[in-house]
Amino acid sequence: MDLYAKRTELRAVISKARADLKAIEAAIRVFDAPAPRRVLFQRGHLQRLVFDAMRQGAQDNAEITDYVMTAMGWDASDKALFADIRVRVKDVTKRIARW
Repeated sequence: MDLYAKRTELRAVISKARADLKAIEAAIRVFDAPAPRRVLFQRGHLQRLVFDAMRQGAQDNAEITDYVMTAMGWDASDKALFADIRVRVKDVTKRIARW
């Protein structure tokens, strides 16, 4: 088998694999599997922002999340991002409460 034929064969295999991957990703989206957490904060940065929000008078996780979103310059109307940050804020406030 010459190299040209082998290259053509491998390109076909790659194309099929890409199509299969797209189908798998579409199936995951249908079932709305949670995406892996993105790294949005450096180590300790969110905790500092939570403490800052508490010093400013934020009373609950929603207010703290609003503060964090504003401090980071993010759009608080982005519901998906807001929900993600709120879960992270909840984790931090739970950790603080155990101290």
